[in-house]
Amino acid sequence: MLKSIVCASALLVASCSAAPTVVSPQPPENVAGSPIRGAIPGDAGARFLLEAVDTASETYLDLVGVPSGPHYTIKTDGYAPIGVAFGRSGKTAYAWFGTYDRSNKAVLAIIDVTKGKIVAKVITTGCGATLALTPDGKTAVADNPCNDSVVLVSLRSRKVRASVPLTGLSNPTGLALDSTGKTAYVVGNGGMAIVDIQHARQIAGVPLPGGSCWQDSVTGVALAEGQRRAYAATCDQTKDAPLVAVVDTQSHRLVQTIDVGNGGAEWPLAVVASTRRPYVYVAVANFDGVTGQLVAIDTRTKRVSKNEALSWAPAALAMSSNGEAVFATTWQGVVWFDTAPGGFQSGGSGLCCASDVDGFGSFVY
Repeated sequence: MLKSIVCASALLVASCSAAPTVVSPQPPENVAGSPIRGAIPGDAGARFLLEAVDTASETYLDLVGVPSGPHYTIKTDGYAPIGVAFGRSGKTAYAWFGTYDRSNKAVLAIIDVTKGKIVAKVITTGCGATLALTPDGKTAVADNPCNDSVVLVSLRSRKVRASVPLTGLSNPTGLALDSTGKTAYVVGNGGMAIVDIQHARQIAGVPLPGGSCWQDSVTGVALAEGQRRAYAATCDQTKDAPLVAVVDTQSHRLVQTIDVGNGGAEWPLAVVASTRRPYVYVAVANFDGVTGQLVAIDTRTKRVSKNEALSWAPAALAMSSNGEAVFATTWQGVVWFDTAPGGFQSGGSGLCCASDVDGFGSFVY
C-alpha cells in the first residue's frame, strides 16, 4: 500500500508545488494477537479511515483508502488534530483541531478525500476536541474545551454560525448528535450539557459522577436504545475504575453507572453504540498507558458482556457503515473486530496503517 506524503498546512491555505513523495510503509505489528492483514478488506464495512495523529514531534492526519489505499499523510503544522468526521457522500472529510498555547486558535479543516488535501479552512478561537456533522450535512458541531463551549459551523457558508457557552461542566471533550441533528449531548468535567442546535442554546444539564482518571473529564458519549439513553465514559477517581454513566435522554436524569474495568487502575477514553445490535462499546486504557481493553455492554441487561485485553490501548472507536464491525485506533494502528452475539468476536481481525497513532473522532466511512 502506497503512502503519499501530501503537503497540507493547517496554518496556511493547503497547497504544495512539490510532487508528493512516495514511500513504502513499514510492516505493522500485531495488536490483538491475530494474523496481520496489510489492508482492511472491503467486506469490513469501511471505505476510508481518517485518523488524527499527535506525536511528540509532529501533527498530521492519516487518510487511508480501503482495501488497498492510497494512504495520504496530511500535515497540520503546529496544530493538534483531534476530531474527525466524514460527509454523507464520503467525498469530503472534516477535521477539528487547534493549538493549546496562548495563540488560542482552532481550525475546521475541509478535506477532499479523493486528493488527500485540505481544500478550505474555517478558523476560530479556542482549541479542538470532538466533531460531529448533522445528518443533513449543513452544520458541523464541535466542542471547544478551551472556551467551554460548542461551536456550530455552517458548511455551506464555511463560517461559524454560533458559539454556545456551556454551564454545569468544563473542558468538554465528547459529543453525540441525535438522528435529527437537532440535539447535541456534550460531556465534560462535571456532567453533560444538552444543546439545541437549531436555536444555538443549552436546554438542560445532567451532573455526572466522577470524571476521567486521565484528564478529569468525561471523555466520550454515544446514544443507544433508540436514542432513549446516552452512555458517557467517566471514572471513579477514588479507585481509578472506569465507569459508564447512563442518562435518560427524555427526563435528563442519570439512571445508572456501569463498571467496565477489570479490577486494575484504568480509565475510559471513548464510547460508540452499535447501529444493528444491542451493544455499546467502550475503549479502556490501562494505567500503564500502553495496554487496554475493548469492552462491550449489553444494553438489554446494562451489564458488561465482553472484556477483551489488547496489547495496545485503544484511543478511539467507530462503527463501520454496515454496523458489522467496530474499529479502534491504537498506538500501533487500527484494529477491528467483527460484531457478534456478546458484542464482538475475540482476537480482532488484524491491523492496518501502523504508525505512532493517537486517533480520535468518527474515523471510519
